[in-house]
Amino acid sequence: MEFVRTATDKWRNEIPGARWFKGDLQVHTIDDRRIVDLPSELPSDPRNPETLRRYARLFLQSVVRSGVQVVGLTPHSPFFYDDSRTRISAVWRIVEEWNSGEDDDGNPFRDKIFA
Repeated sequence: MEFVRTATDKWRNEIPGARWFKGDLQVHTIDDRRIVDLPSELPSDPRNPETLRRYARLFLQSVVRSGVQVVGLTPHSPFFYDDSRTRISAVWRIVEEWNSGEDDDGNPFRDKIFA
């Protein structure tokens, strides 16, 4: 998996120097299924790509709603396997959605969550 960060000038323009951020540096995901359950509004199969996409959006939207600007994903199990032994990662899907996805208001997640 390769990660290329999508450029944004928001943080450079709005935050020219040191400042405080509201952060949560230990957030678990459904990759840690013994700790976190799939939200009830989603289909019950986390191996489905559409379920993972929706989960990533719900996850990021809840981060935004809580006012957190820096989030540290803390997977104890960075991926799980589907029936064909293909690796699936909710954490990686969240990172992809943060990097290239937009919230319902059309603003990129990366402009709402610094890191």
